[in-house]
Amino acid sequence: MNNKIQQLAEQEIDDLITIADRFIAGAKTSDSGWEPEQIAEVITWISRTGQIIRKLYNGEGQHFENYQRLTKKDFTNVHSNSYMHICEAQGILKAIKHELNTGLLVDLRSLLQATILCRLPRNGRAPAF
Repeated sequence: MNNKIQQLAEQEIDDLITIADRFIAGAKTSDSGWEPEQIAEVITWISRTGQIIRKLYNGEGQHFENYQRLTKKDFTNVHSNSYMHICEAQGILKAIKHELNTGLLVDLRSLLQATILCRLPRNGRAPAF
């Protein structure tokens, strides 16, 4: 991942974590379900979260699996007794942030690319299936 793309990914992850902080703080003090406008913000946030996870992990890996499981929950119901799903999504985002900050995501991709290249036949062409 080049530096510009990594910076953009890190910024998006940071923004999504900050938004989750705001949602969690609001949900803790909400006695009833949120208004439609607030739910629209939550749906936008969970969509952005899914998009960045798909782009970074190509539909694979533990973070993607955790996100897929999470999307089966009801994000239209948010109040003081129902916001754990937002906390779970934030946890996934924090784990991704850790991987980006430590370089682990980049290192794993490089290793995977090297492994694939090593398995190509000597003529450099991928085998036909």
